[in-house]
Amino acid sequence: DKLFPRDEVSMILEEAARLAHNNKNLRDALELMNLAERYDLLIGMLNEQLAELVKTSPGSERNFWIDAARQFDAWHFGARRTHAKEVLESAGKLSLIDTFHTLLTLSQFFDRLHVHDFKEAWSIADNLYLLPSSPDQVAAKARALDSTIATVIGDVLLGAIEALYQQYIHLKHSGVITDSTTVQGRLQDLRQRARLICTFAERLQVKVDTVSRMASMEAQMI
Repeated sequence: DKLFPRDEVSMILEEAARLAHNNKNLRDALELMNLAERYDLLIGMLNEQLAELVKTSPGSERNFWIDAARQFDAWHFGARRTHAKEVLESAGKLSLIDTFHTLLTLSQFFDRLHVHDFKEAWSIADNLYLLPSSPDQVAAKARALDSTIATVIGDVLLGAIEALYQQYIHLKHSGVITDSTTVQGRLQDLRQRARLICTFAERLQVKVDTVSRMASMEAQMI
């Protein structure tokens, strides 16, 4: 760093990062991109890895990338204005931050599914506003879907249907509800949301076998 200007050091580090990435040495590439302050490339790679791993069961590889993403988020994407935000803004890639945060939240959604906490899983998915809550939202939600999120949307929709279905079955058998909504009202709401998600999946042309599994669960919500 003492022998070369900072911009030249950054270029060397960036080239090394690209080489490491091309050779599938992704953890090295992550560190080099950070040193080069190429935050647009770094968050792009984090999003790529999160999209690939977010739906999988917890394990060392998934845990590494989610932990790395959370650390990066804590360091660079808090309330204050940071150099990372300035770099992304300059590159016209601030939308990568929204994708990044959506993927991190989806990691929590899939974590809840893995432990069969279906009520909390559904709450997380619903609060992301990825899913339509009424028929007139289906087309707009489909148009607005981020291209990276689109690579995992089939698994998200399948998980959302499962969360609704499991809540439906539990409520129908127990007849117990903890708020002022009637049991029949809540069952109807669960059915309607499930139908909307199936319609959304068809609109997005989700894989046929995924849509079939979703439709099978929805059909049992009677």
